Amino acid sequence: MRRTGAGPRKGWAAALAVFLGLAWAPAALAFDAAPVPASAAAEAARGAPPADPEPRVVASTAWAGAVARAAGARNVRVLSPPTLQHPPEYEPRPSDLLAVAEAEFLVLGGFERFAQRLREAVGSRGQVVQVRLDHDPEVTDQEVRRLARLLGDPGEAERNLSALQLERERFTRVVAESLGPGARPRVLVHRFLEAWARLAGLDVVATFAMGPARPSDLLRLLEQRPQMILDNAHAPGGAELAETAGVPRVVLVNFPGADLDLAGVVRENGHRFREALAGGNAPKP
Repeated sequence: MRRTGAGPRKGWAAALAVFLGLAWAPAALAFDAAPVPASAAAEAARGAPPADPEPRVVASTAWAGAVARAAGARNVRVLSPPTLQHPPEYEPRPSDLLAVAEAEFLVLGGFERFAQRLREAVGSRGQVVQVRLDHDPEVTDQEVRRLARLLGDPGEAERNLSALQLERERFTRVVAESLGPGARPRVLVHRFLEAWARLAGLDVVATFAMGPARPSDLLRLLEQRPQMILDNAHAPGGAELAETAGVPRVVLVNFPGADLDLAGVVRENGHRFREALAGGNAPKP
């Protein structure tokens, strides 16, 4: 375990390690007594420092982790399991906070329910990087490039962004093919999916939030005469709208899976559009 040089911080980490069942003291003694590898000794003798390892990056969620990975970061640990329906509601474990304390970078969106706990756990050498998590192409590309300058590889980031842009273009084509020639339906969109609606070229008439709508809100939204509902898989709220209006409902995702692949999110949402609108289920003009 890396030493931070701060006594109180080390004491906090040691107490946490004991809570986790780690043998702090023997490990520390073993570390002090361990022989120096021959290669390291040779480098020290030549006066050259050992090569720096990949910076340790801890990401709050798979979405934050995917942005870091797209920026070229390779050593990325994600705290909130990608299998959770709503990752920002994750409850960190003591081992998660210990990982944050030992990381060089903490990457988060800032909207996570546990964001403040992560900030408080950052070690003396750690850096907090808050990123805008939005699938709008301009926002995503800007944040990936910013992270690449801090903790990744700008060259790899540009290659990843080029691949991501190709997937966005495929997504737009898939949606157009699923809707039919010249179709631009009137759509009610979950408030966290507006970027997808723009990318799909849809006509957004109103947005809605997660959870069941109040009767007054339901009536107000239905007055917009929607032809399709774009709902959020992580915080759904459009099932009743779609059922009442008698229109198709397409459920999209924002958070990547364990592969931390932003392009994979675009492919998945293209597949979801195709599946939801197949078999004559496309919006009626």
